[in-house]
Amino acid sequence: MANDIVATFILLVVGFGFGIGAFFYGFFLLQRKRLIEDTPTSKVRSIAMGFAEVYGKVSACINAAVAKSGVLKSPIDGAECVYYDTKVEELRQSGKSSHWETIYHKTDRVNFNASDETGTLLVDPAGATFDIRDDFHYETGLLGGNMSKNCIDFCARNWISTGAFTKSKRFTERYLAPGNLVYILGTAMGDPYADPSKVGSDNVMIAKGTIGEKTFYISDSGEKEILKKLHWSVPLCVFGGAALSVGCLAVLVFLLRRGF
Repeated sequence: MANDIVATFILLVVGFGFGIGAFFYGFFLLQRKRLIEDTPTSKVRSIAMGFAEVYGKVSACINAAVAKSGVLKSPIDGAECVYYDTKVEELRQSGKSSHWETIYHKTDRVNFNASDETGTLLVDPAGATFDIRDDFHYETGLLGGNMSKNCIDFCARNWISTGAFTKSKRFTERYLAPGNLVYILGTAMGDPYADPSKVGSDNVMIAKGTIGEKTFYISDSGEKEILKKLHWSVPLCVFGGAALSVGCLAVLVFLLRRGF
């Protein structure tokens, strides 16, 4: 009985904290939504220095003069890419409930090019918020059975247990690959690796700003799709977070007044 009361209190406190976090995150998303709406999309050739928005096609930067260039290979799917986020979760039991616990998580990125019909510019993705859709998702069956070959190979390389009687696992991988269309909201500045004899978009780079506007957002969705998602996410976080935190607080106060 005492353990149940403690567990209830912990759950309510966590719910209250989560609701507060969601509430403020909703305003963060609202700010991003307004920035996207208020920033016109620039063509690469005519981009101005400062805060900018571009939409183009990804290509690998194969240039020995550019730090951290080239291509990566995603750990599970083995896809050539310029950014990946790989996560493996395992189903764990905790009393009568179960939850997914992350047992492996790795991200990596390299500098890459983004181009439209007017030109090409360099993107330094360090410090960017990536909003990339899942490219690979696989969940094992009950007791960890029926695992795909690429997942088995990945687990073997990373000393993750596999087999018919291991815990169920969930593999998720997202990546940005050459040929993908990419939306970028960041700061246009001079390319430190560019040939000084060249002018125009060939010596422009988009990166995280250091003074003033520091928003740096990269997505494989178009602007309309991003805004549509934010249109629902903002009120869900703001009003849902507020409702959750108020509800948890009300229950906590009620229980405390009853002397539990």
